[in-house]
Amino acid sequence: MVQMKHMLPRSRLSNYKHLIAVLAGAMALISGPLRAQEGSPEGQWLAEDIGGRGVVDRVRTTLEIAGENASGLAGCNSYHGKASIGGMAISFENVASTRVMCSRMVMAQERDFLAALATIRSWKVEGSKLLLIDDKGRVAIRLDELSTAPKADAPEGAAPPAAASSPEPPWMLPAAIERIIAGYATQCRKLGGTLSADANRPQIMAGDFDGDGKPDYVLNPQNLRCSIAATAFCGNGGCQINIAVSGSGYHDPIAVLGGQPTLSQRSDGVHVEVWVDRSHCNVADRTKACWVDYSWRDGKLQTTYQASPRSD
Repeated sequence: MVQMKHMLPRSRLSNYKHLIAVLAGAMALISGPLRAQEGSPEGQWLAEDIGGRGVVDRVRTTLEIAGENASGLAGCNSYHGKASIGGMAISFENVASTRVMCSRMVMAQERDFLAALATIRSWKVEGSKLLLIDDKGRVAIRLDELSTAPKADAPEGAAPPAAASSPEPPWMLPAAIERIIAGYATQCRKLGGTLSADANRPQIMAGDFDGDGKPDYVLNPQNLRCSIAATAFCGNGGCQINIAVSGSGYHDPIAVLGGQPTLSQRSDGVHVEVWVDRSHCNVADRTKACWVDYSWRDGKLQTTYQASPRSD
């Protein structure tokens, strides 16, 4: 990745030396005149304001521009599209994203970001900030440069960091998550059946649960249909819900028998709540329901149970 605003020194002699090095090592990445003073929109960026409304704490919305490629994490879903850059003009086209659901606040920020991205017409760099300006001349998105410090290798099977280059399209789920999904089909086959073609993928929710900036996933098989057994994945106690976090490389997901998984954005991060049997809360009152709450503090799982009045 060539980031001109960091690599061009101030003195003219250093500029010439650096220009030779850049041309020799990255000619294929340069499609126009070098901009020593203006900087470059290429690089990895973290949104700090969208439409003048700021951003939700601990919800990462990122943008990486590499040549004509634009990608990142919109908030809940990964996205990918084309960045057309000419001088100080820029626009984003053919933007596609995954289609998983997160909490209301996260989804609202994601919608605002993607809607704003479609209106961008020019760019400006001020220090470590990238300003994306819309068709009305307003700063629609303000981003700060993501740290370029080396990061520790992720565990095998982990998703790439938000806004990092990946050999796989960003809308593909991590391989470890796909293996969990494939396990549902295997479970059905062991019973002697097959999954229905129009109901062979679990409901998926995503968010950054453990606070490491990478997507984590809740897999709910409630919608799956196994031809041989209606109760292959769900029974009287609920469904076999899996919660897989990137901090463990998505291995050994949390398995909980319950229903109605919900993501809740709170001041201390994203919580995953699942309805479970009342016995977990030691209550016999049928007017109350029991919920398990999963949250992470400094990457460590915290589990609590709480009884509350039924909503049905």
